[in-house]
Amino acid sequence: MKETIIMRCKLQVVLFVALMLSLGVCSANENSAELPKNKPTMVLVGTDTKDIRDFKIIGQIAAGQYVAETGGAELSLAIVNNKQHLDITRVCKEPGMNPEQKHYSLKNNNQSVISTKSISLVSLSDGILVLEDQPESDGISNEIWYYYRRK
Repeated sequence: MKETIIMRCKLQVVLFVALMLSLGVCSANENSAELPKNKPTMVLVGTDTKDIRDFKIIGQIAAGQYVAETGGAELSLAIVNNKQHLDITRVCKEPGMNPEQKHYSLKNNNQSVISTKSISLVSLSDGILVLEDQPESDGISNEIWYYYRRK
């Protein structure tokens, strides 16, 4: 009798989850963090583009060195965790040009997504997605995210 009740409960849970998935109420691969609203949805990965929803958000924005290549330009990102804030330095090196550098200081909220008026960051298992609203560099667009891999 007890085994029958347990079996019925398990079946009801499975049916409920299947119903929710079929109705689109939840998703089996749904990211746990919200992506920033009103931002571009395409990500530059080398010379290819991908939809931002193809990336799995995981962990929190981690200190470290990150690099990206965008055809001709080489991008590097250094993130230093100073307990209450993150110091971020981005360098863009284009062939035949002087390197362009930009610095950001953001409140460290230990989240996987940080979005301000100047920069948005999304943590991935092997890197980070970055969108600069005013990059002040000819080699970086404010209309697409950039994928930086962890160095």
